[in-house]
Amino acid sequence: FGTGVATALVDTSVEECAAYIVNLGSREFQGTQKERKIVDSQIKSANQHTLYYFTTRKLHALLQQREWRNKVTWKKEEDGTVLIDISDTEDLDEELPKKQGTKVTSGHTVWVFEPMYSTGQVAQTR
Repeated sequence: FGTGVATALVDTSVEECAAYIVNLGSREFQGTQKERKIVDSQIKSANQHTLYYFTTRKLHALLQQREWRNKVTWKKEEDGTVLIDISDTEDLDEELPKKQGTKVTSGHTVWVFEPMYSTGQVAQTR
């Protein structure tokens, strides 16, 4: 297990940053599944700020397939900061049971997008 922190300044709005992470059902994202080694995915909306994202990946011929079962929740704060929490879930285990022969993975990610001062007409986000 480990913890990592990364910080970057990008020339776009917090909304576009968040949409890039949360828009898992887009054609663009779906088109990259093969290069991400995703062999199956399920997306189910829970409400306006939460969705379930389950993927199965074949990482290597010598490894069993890996299954990620994530709950993705996002919120926009009054100051414009957007928080996204991606965590393991056992929700929907009955509706979408774990696949036979896969190893279920574990992970937790938190994204924080903070609006910064704009440079001219270009929004910046940290």
